[in-house]
Amino acid sequence: MNEGSELFEEVQLVEQVVAGDAAAFRQLYDLSYGRVARYVQKVAGDFGLADDIIAQTYTVAWQKS
Repeated sequence: MNEGSELFEEVQLVEQVVAGDAAAFRQLYDLSYGRVARYVQKVAGDFGLADDIIAQTYTVAWQKS
C-alpha cells in the first residue's frame, strides 16, 4: 500500500469514527499506533510517560468522537 492510499484510508476511518463507529476507531488505532508511539516516545524521552500520553490521547479522541 502506498502513502497516498494509506492517507485516504485514514481519512475514511476518521470520518467513520466521527460517526461513532467503534470498529473504525479500532482500525484507526491499529493503523496509527506505531507511528504515534514512535513520535511520542521520541518527544517525551521516557517510555512510561509516552505510554500514558498515548493512552490519554486515544481515550480523549474516542470520547470526543
